[in-house]
Amino acid sequence: MTTYEMKNTLDGYPADALLQVGLPDIKFYAEGNQLQALCPFHEDHKLGNFGFNLSKNCWKCFVCGKSGSGVYSLIMEKNGWSFAKTLRYLYDHRGSSVSRITEAPPLTLRQKGVKSLLKPAAPIPVADKVSFDPNPSPEDVDMAYSCFAAASPLSPLWVKSLQGRRSVHPMEFPYFFRFPSSKDDEFWKKFREQLSAHGASELYSRLLGIPGFYWNVKEEKLSFVGCPGALGILNHDKDGLVNGIELRLPDSMAKNMRYMPFSSEGICLRNPDECKYGVSQGSIVDVVPPLFSDVPIQGIAVTEGKFKALQLSKMGYLTLNIRGVGNWRQIFPVLKELADDGENTSRVYIVFDADSRRNPPVAEHSANLGKALLEDGYETYYLTWPNNCGKGVDDVVNAGQRGKIRTVAAERFLETTLLPFLERAKARRGAANAG
Repeated sequence: MTTYEMKNTLDGYPADALLQVGLPDIKFYAEGNQLQALCPFHEDHKLGNFGFNLSKNCWKCFVCGKSGSGVYSLIMEKNGWSFAKTLRYLYDHRGSSVSRITEAPPLTLRQKGVKSLLKPAAPIPVADKVSFDPNPSPEDVDMAYSCFAAASPLSPLWVKSLQGRRSVHPMEFPYFFRFPSSKDDEFWKKFREQLSAHGASELYSRLLGIPGFYWNVKEEKLSFVGCPGALGILNHDKDGLVNGIELRLPDSMAKNMRYMPFSSEGICLRNPDECKYGVSQGSIVDVVPPLFSDVPIQGIAVTEGKFKALQLSKMGYLTLNIRGVGNWRQIFPVLKELADDGENTSRVYIVFDADSRRNPPVAEHSANLGKALLEDGYETYYLTWPNNCGKGVDDVVNAGQRGKIRTVAAERFLETTLLPFLERAKARRGAANAG
C-alpha cells in the first residue's frame, strides 16, 4: 500500500474520527463547527485557547502559538512522527475510529471570551508582494485553477486521444489540460497573462493558500507540485466553480497510482526546510451535470473517476465524482446542498467498478455507502454489469455494451451480492490467520 493510497483512503474519514484515532489521549469537544480541547503543547487548564476548525481544516493555540493545517500535521506535531508514520498508523488503526464528536464543552472547563478559529485569518507576508492567504474564496480558487489550465492547453494529439480512446465529447474538452512544469518560465508568463486578462492579476501574489501551490524556500519563489506532461483534470462544485485539479499520470509512471490530486500539503510535511505554506486539497466532490439538456435526468449517480462521470452525464445522470471509493462520506453534504437548491436527490445510483464483487475493500465501501444512503431515506440503486463487459462503466459504454448495464435495488444487491461476498472474504481471512 503506497503513501498516496493510504492517504486517499484516510481522506474519506471525518477529521474528528481521525483525531480520536491518532490522539486518543486528547479529549475533544464540539463547539459549533470547531473542536475544542486543552492545548496538548502547554499546560492548559481552560478550553478556548486551542481549537480545530473543521470547515477550514486548521488548528491553533492562541496562547503558545502552535498552529497548523490539517489532521495529519496536528498528529505529527503532537506525537513527533513523520508524515509516512502518521499515515501508516492511521491506516492500520482506521477500523478503531469512533463516532463523530458531539459532546459539548463542560461548564467547568469553559472560559469567557472564547477565541474562535471561524474568523478568517489575515494573510501572512512571505516575501515581497507574496503572501499566504489561509482563507481563499471559492471564486479565487476557481479563477486561479481556470487560468492555470488555460495557460497550458491540450495538444492536438491529446485531443485526438481523448476523443478516440475515451469518447470525450468536444463540449467536455474544457475539463482537461496538459499539466505544466513548475520550472517552465514560459508557462508562468502565460499564467500571469491569463490572470491579468481576467482582471485578477493581484491573485498571483496570493496563490499560497490555494492547494497545489507552495513556497520554494531555496529559490525564494512560488512553485507547485505535479507531473509535467500528465493530463490535468478540472473538478467543479455544485455551482460550477472549479474546486480542485486532478492529474492522470502517464502510463509509464502509473505503476503504483494512476491519479494524484493537486495538493501541496504532503511535500511541505516531508520537506519542511525546503517547502512551506502548502495546503491539502482535501476530499472534494466533483459535480458533473448532465451533458445534454434534452436527455431526461435519471437521478444522482455516485462514481469514482472523471471519465466514468462524463459517460454517466451523457446518460442523463447528475454525477458526483469522488476521488477513491473510500471518500463516499463526502457526498452527503453535497446531496443536502443540491436538495436545498431544488435538485431532486431522492434517487441515488451507486456506480463503482465491477471489481466491487471481487475486491473486498471496494465491496466494503460500496456496501457501506448503500447502507448509509438507505438509512438516510434515499431511494438507492446499484448499476451493475457482467465482468467481461469491462471494469468501469466507461469501459462498458466504450465497448458498445451499454445494453448490458442493469439497475438493481440496493436492498437486493446488498442481500444477494455484496454482503454474502464480504462474509465469505471474512471467513477466508479467518481461516488464513488460523493457519
